[in-house]
Amino acid sequence: MTPNSRSVLIKSFSNSNREFKIIFYSHYNGVKGSEFNSNSQVALLFYWHSLGKQVRLKGSIVQTDTLFSDQYFSSRDKMSQAVTVASNQSQPIKSKRDLIEKVNNVIIKHKHADISRPNTWGGFEVTINEVEFLQLGAYRMSDRFKFIQDGDNKWNIHRLSP
Repeated sequence: MTPNSRSVLIKSFSNSNREFKIIFYSHYNGVKGSEFNSNSQVALLFYWHSLGKQVRLKGSIVQTDTLFSDQYFSSRDKMSQAVTVASNQSQPIKSKRDLIEKVNNVIIKHKHADISRPNTWGGFEVTINEVEFLQLGAYRMSDRFKFIQDGDNKWNIHRLSP
């Protein structure tokens, strides 16, 4: 399979029992969700060009439980909920007008009722087991540090060559 790069909006994170986790939401059946569901290992990259900094994270990914996904979905505004219900993420559509019509139909149908979370959408939780920090330096003499979690949930620190 050809790897894809994916943008995700991190909605929360936790750090408990020496486990660092991040959570984001997506359609389970879209390309992104299908890839996450078929490979439990992920890598994430955050790059700040203006600061000359980069953070890479690696870990394992699972879907959050349905209650957790339901709670977050119900906290979203009604239009975002309607778009989620109307969209068949990553699938071709005839036109933007068709999508707008589908969203409007969801809004009309739920004018006086809550919109329920579709079971094709929910949270993903990434448990991080490797973190690499990079600070760009002059003449490419960058500072790099890698933190790797061992089997005892202890983090080992390694300085890396640029």
